[in-house]
Amino acid sequence: MLDRAKRNYAAPFWTCLAAIVLFATGLIVLLYQNPRISLLAFEGRLELGAPAVLISHPVGGIVDRIKTADGDWAEVNQILLEFDDTALAAAHKLNEDRWHAATVRLARLRAELAGEESFDLTALQNNIGSSAAIADLFERQAALFRTRAQTRAARTKQLDEQIAYLRNQLATAETEAAASPDPEIIAELEQELTETEARRQQIGTDFRQAIEAEIADLDPLQRDLAAQLETTTRQLDALTVAAPVAGFVRWADGIAEGAVVAADATLAELLPKGAEPVVRFALPARQAAEIDVGQDVEIRHDDQQTPLAGYIRSVGPTTDMKHAVTVALRAPETRLPAGTTVRIVVTTDVTRLLRDLAAPTLAQARPE
Repeated sequence: MLDRAKRNYAAPFWTCLAAIVLFATGLIVLLYQNPRISLLAFEGRLELGAPAVLISHPVGGIVDRIKTADGDWAEVNQILLEFDDTALAAAHKLNEDRWHAATVRLARLRAELAGEESFDLTALQNNIGSSAAIADLFERQAALFRTRAQTRAARTKQLDEQIAYLRNQLATAETEAAASPDPEIIAELEQELTETEARRQQIGTDFRQAIEAEIADLDPLQRDLAAQLETTTRQLDALTVAAPVAGFVRWADGIAEGAVVAADATLAELLPKGAEPVVRFALPARQAAEIDVGQDVEIRHDDQQTPLAGYIRSVGPTTDMKHAVTVALRAPETRLPAGTTVRIVVTTDVTRLLRDLAAPTLAQARPE
């Protein structure tokens, strides 16, 4: 009978012990899978801790390379994005070639107008640079300078010879006229000589007028091409977008390599330190006492499948016996707009919770 009684008491004991072991095992597994538990939950509105710096581009274009990932921290002047320069570089090269051609042509015209005997391009070449194309351009203009000079010289020589011949004929006619005067022959020779001398004089006049007209047309074109060249040079320099301030990069929707960006469209936002999205709210003193600065929180929203990570940035008393609490997101690249209502869940580590719960008991059990 004694053995039966022992067996009757032993069965519930082992059953209870087995239940305790199973419960403890399940608790350990649960805590291993989810080592954090929620303490408090409340709602608030998302806002920016400080104004974001908007980044745009005055011209826009096709995005060639994005050099900073969404959410990365960028230092001042760090390159964030580069635009494709294919079309702009082609336009710049066209403007440059046209400006070179107009500049060299102007130099040749002014040398001709000044009556220079040669076309020296040394000083001009020092200003616009040197290349095979420019050397070819110089040579063609120099050849034109020589050809035009030779043509004028040949025409002038021809008229000079004709004038000399007419003067000789007129002198002979005047000598012969002393014996047998013939006024008609002398008058014809004088008229032809006058017309030939006028044509000789007109060569220089027509040449100067033609050059002055060319310069009048070409000079404003050359200035306009220089202005266009300066513009495309600035635009090429501006194809790299750099960070004006240090901060977290948050790219605008649709910004990706290959995307076409309109002029002045927003490319990204830079969130300086202190500009991370935050949620501010007030807690009663009793609840505020349960949280610490730096403690982890979860920020939940219906549009986010995975909770956003955050932390308690500050806790301070207010005038109405409550404490002002500021929660900051650890992921500043979040796409939730300011004003969005979110749910804040304060979490804690289970081991810390168990330690806090056991602290009073351990203090009472500690020997004096």
